[in-house]
Amino acid sequence: MIEVGDDVVKEAQNLVFRTTIKTLDAIHLASSILLRKETEVSFPLITADNKLASAAKKESFEVIGVGI
Repeated sequence: MIEVGDDVVKEAQNLVFRTTIKTLDAIHLASSILLRKETEVSFPLITADNKLASAAKKESFEVIGVGI
């Protein structure tokens, strides 16, 4: 679990401006980005949303698409 603090909010804001994802998806992806940085562990991002999948791939995540 990662706290939705200032770092997550800043990263999410950057993602909203750089991609086509909306706020909640940006928070999801920003949390994943920061967790990966903190733990240095690679993990897939699982989503049923095409826009989030595309944004996650641009951030070098392996994406597991559910129903997409």
